[in-house]
Amino acid sequence: MKKSLLLLAVAAGAFLLPAVEIPVKAGKVSVIFQTKGGGIDSITRDGKVFTCGKGSFTERVMADTMKNGKPAQFQERFDNLEFEAKFLRRWKSEAILDFSARGIGAFDLLRIDKVYTVRANPAGFSFKYTLTN
Repeated sequence: MKKSLLLLAVAAGAFLLPAVEIPVKAGKVSVIFQTKGGGIDSITRDGKVFTCGKGSFTERVMADTMKNGKPAQFQERFDNLEFEAKFLRRWKSEAILDFSARGIGAFDLLRIDKVYTVRANPAGFSFKYTLTN
């Protein structure tokens, strides 16, 4: 019972925390990241702004199960979790930012790591996604 209440409190806290914006610039490329969901708000390149909207590069992990003899699904809403952000490199010509979070409910054994690279030359953006149990 205590474990269930603790998980519920942690889950509620994760949904109530405000997202933190992290602006990253390398040359002519600028990206605004969000810690909530570890996603992207916008990408700017050569003065053109590409708005990604809510939920870009965010996840929901689902699984099928049986409940009371009937098919059902359960899911982990990683898109609502607050990700830990850590710069792996932050130079003028290149920034590498790692976002990580562990599930708090149905998939508490899973950890998602997202590594974003923003570079000046050649101007661009890349994304590496790792799911670990």
